[in-house]
Amino acid sequence: MKYGTLLLLAAAAFLGYQCQITLLPVTGVEPVKTNISGVILQPDGITPAAGTRVMLYPADLLFFPQETGLGKTFVIRDTTLTDDEGVFTIDTSIKKGFYLIEAMSKNDIVLIDSIELKEPDQTITTPPATLKPAGAVSGSVVLSGGGNYRDVFVLAFGIDRFTQVKEDGNFCFNNLGEGTYSIRIVSLMDDYGVFDTAGVTVLSADTTDLGEIVLPFDGIPIPRNLSFTYDTLAMKVTLRWNRCNAPNVKGYAVYRRFADSNMVLSNIARQFGGDTVMIDSAVMQDYRYEYRVAAIGINDEEGIKSDGVIVTAASYFSVDTVFNLYESEVLPGGGIAVSGNGDLYFMTDECIQVFDRDMHFKRRIGNGCFTNRGKIDVDKNGWVFVLCIRNGPDLVNNQTVWRSVLYIIDDMGTIVDSIADSTYSNSKMIDFDVKGGRIYGVTHYNGESFDSVTIYTYGGAQLRAWRSEGLKSLAVGGDDKIYAMAYGHDVIVFDTLGNTLSTIDVPGIGDLEYDAERELLYILSDDVSQVDNFVIRTVLYVLDRNNILTATFNKIKLNAFSWSSYFKLSGNGDIVIYYYWHEMLSRQNVSEIIHAELIRLNPLNR
Repeated sequence: MKYGTLLLLAAAAFLGYQCQITLLPVTGVEPVKTNISGVILQPDGITPAAGTRVMLYPADLLFFPQETGLGKTFVIRDTTLTDDEGVFTIDTSIKKGFYLIEAMSKNDIVLIDSIELKEPDQTITTPPATLKPAGAVSGSVVLSGGGNYRDVFVLAFGIDRFTQVKEDGNFCFNNLGEGTYSIRIVSLMDDYGVFDTAGVTVLSADTTDLGEIVLPFDGIPIPRNLSFTYDTLAMKVTLRWNRCNAPNVKGYAVYRRFADSNMVLSNIARQFGGDTVMIDSAVMQDYRYEYRVAAIGINDEEGIKSDGVIVTAASYFSVDTVFNLYESEVLPGGGIAVSGNGDLYFMTDECIQVFDRDMHFKRRIGNGCFTNRGKIDVDKNGWVFVLCIRNGPDLVNNQTVWRSVLYIIDDMGTIVDSIADSTYSNSKMIDFDVKGGRIYGVTHYNGESFDSVTIYTYGGAQLRAWRSEGLKSLAVGGDDKIYAMAYGHDVIVFDTLGNTLSTIDVPGIGDLEYDAERELLYILSDDVSQVDNFVIRTVLYVLDRNNILTATFNKIKLNAFSWSSYFKLSGNGDIVIYYYWHEMLSRQNVSEIIHAELIRLNPLNR
């Protein structure tokens, strides 16, 4: 084995390939004795390039770490070193044909090509050749059928080197002497052909750009760039991928599996034509899914599946904070409110307690003046509205009746006004909402068995009122629509003139809020069921702009009774839910300890 061959084996090992380059005997043609000589000069064109390695190659040499499928015999015929005068001499027996000589000294290279051996005992003297800085060939490979770019190699006929394409499809074939080359690009993957280009000119210290090269492909392409978006509100996964521009593709098959299991991929959709979008609406909350896509051929055969993407079907809500208010100063009883800066207002026994968003106490409002307290609200200016229900004598009918007072408190904590029933009729305001400098209330008239929606100014002046039946609570939307909850599992939508615009069938009966910015209707409903123990469940329902139920949040308590819950939207769309309950230890043993808990939820971005 020649010394030059040993060098090439070492170079291949350095590249990490398990290959063996062998000196193959010349077969089929009688070898002839040949003498080839010449002079190699330094880059200055004058100084002899002593000790420079000179290699003789067949012009059809194709150096590659795998012989299979290339159809070429790679033969490295001879190597030698120049003497002190820069002279090299190669005496060898080789078959007739074309050869080239490559001389290398560090980063300087010279290529002597088109050496033709035509007759026996031929002596060839090459013109003096000058070493020059190496050049390069670059380009970008496109795999139309998909696949791994690291399985693609760039070869040059007549020299003993190759380069590997990078993961992004680009390549740069360095250390080439100035001259003209024939380049071949091959792939180890099935269904890809060979790309050949001749006459590639390489200049010293320069890079020749071949541009974009599409490797021939006759198989079924692999869909590329599979991506997804996830709608946390609707819990839908939308998949997208690049169209396979191949005539033998008629559609796509979408596969899915649970990512945290050993389950195999199962086909969930087959769609034909050019559509490269698929929506999966059958995902379950908090599970992780893996998706892959395969192209479908004209004979219904499927190609290789694409790279996978992992999707987590997250809930619409994330729990931001949970405060356990057990045995705290915040006693249950009334509602809660959230100011624009996130402060929390609790209606407790006869006063309002104010905390910051981290449950640090700030101040009290009122002292024994709020009896039989009901709901509270805070407007954007920090004014507080407190609804109190109390009983009193009906002077006309000489009986005790219920009536309501809505106190209006400025940002300094001073009661500046109140709204009360004008007569001692058996009526009371049961819910209200504050928006845009107006107070919107629902009043129940017990003796007359009807309800009304009334709009007031902050000064207590009644602007408008209209009757409706069976109302429980209301919320005002950003477009001045009024959403009123009825006991018959309906939400009636009014305009500010009292006209009924629509009716929404809802899943539960309870308090409601409207997020005008996101066009979402929230309903908080308590459900008490009894099996062996009391099981109390509060559900927060979310309806989208099309009045479709799209998300829920559940809170379940066992061994509890006398359960109440309130909720409010904060200025940034967070939801604050306040629960309190008595603990039931057994049927005969009921705890008098009151439990209270505050949960802040963040709606996830869509």
